[in-house]
Amino acid sequence: MKKIVLLFLGFLLAASFGCISEEETEYYVCPDGRKVLDIEDCVVEDETLGEEPQQEVPGIPQEEHIPQENASGEEDSGEPEQVPEHEGLMPAEYIDVTPEAAYELINMSPNLIVVDVSNSYAQGHLPGAVNHPYGDGTFSEAYQGWDPHVPYLVYCHSDSVSIAAAGELAEIGFTEVYRLKGNYGAWEAAGYPIEK
Repeated sequence: MKKIVLLFLGFLLAASFGCISEEETEYYVCPDGRKVLDIEDCVVEDETLGEEPQQEVPGIPQEEHIPQENASGEEDSGEPEQVPEHEGLMPAEYIDVTPEAAYELINMSPNLIVVDVSNSYAQGHLPGAVNHPYGDGTFSEAYQGWDPHVPYLVYCHSDSVSIAAAGELAEIGFTEVYRLKGNYGAWEAAGYPIEK
């Protein structure tokens, strides 16, 4: 009993001195952008039918990422670059998601487009993924025709490439961009399905 009391007091002491920060708290982001601690708070209600919830939309545990450099490696001025096909859109940040959260996104979001930006697509990829390699210009050409209002899940075999690709989409105004944290290797290690 004495150990429990000491552990509890230690936790309180750490919290009071700021050793436990708010940034370490895992939270969920609802589709409407609200950050909540409990997924149950993301219940969507149909306003035309009254107070009964019609559909529960899962929140995605995530980390927000604010790009520090644009895709060309230049310092970001804070002003979004505008591409004519996407003018008038507010810039968004991309969201890093775990393989588990990505799997839920794929199964719960019928409009989600999964984009493999690697040169290793033939060796294995996420089910249903399209391949537009980032380094050879294919990716930049491809997204010119994409709808910036549908969700995209970007991944690669390395962080630097997937970060650059997700950041580029967010920078030009795509409104819902996710990046698979740990990329293809984390997905495969978690035992989720792959296609070859």
